[in-house]
Amino acid sequence: MDTLVSIIIDFIKANQSWAPVIMGLIAFAESVFVIGFFVPATPLFIVAGALVASGAIDAIPMVAATILGAVLGDIVSYRIGSTSGRRIIYSPWGKKHRARAAKARAFFRRYGPLSVFMGRFLGPLRCTVPFMAGMMRMDMFRFQVANVVSAVVWVPVMLLPSWLAIKGISLI
Repeated sequence: MDTLVSIIIDFIKANQSWAPVIMGLIAFAESVFVIGFFVPATPLFIVAGALVASGAIDAIPMVAATILGAVLGDIVSYRIGSTSGRRIIYSPWGKKHRARAAKARAFFRRYGPLSVFMGRFLGPLRCTVPFMAGMMRMDMFRFQVANVVSAVVWVPVMLLPSWLAIKGISLI
């Protein structure tokens, strides 16, 4: 995984105009059910935030593309959940995850759209929360509001630590 991260970071540094597209795709992949477990987004966000702070990458396209990728990834996960969620949970593969699925359903019943918002910030759950929302037939409008608002907050939060670090260093 470290090799993949290094390759992507080197590519972004060498092809900075592609950084918004790449980060949008990273945010998308990290939000898609199951695939998101294997996407090392955090180190890439750290590098992207630093490149934005240094002026190597424009902030607006980077943030916009990353938000768009996160929103679209959640929509895909929601659709997978709404069309195949029950089959997946009740398949042999899903058998060992049924207890967790039951807890997730209880979480959704209690918190509704807030669970989608909070799930965006909970690393490994990021790709499963939209899936569960779709599986439980959460109202699409309520899902989308939580999806978009959480992405708009999440992306700057992910980019901000390294941005602040670079800006702080430049003040010294």
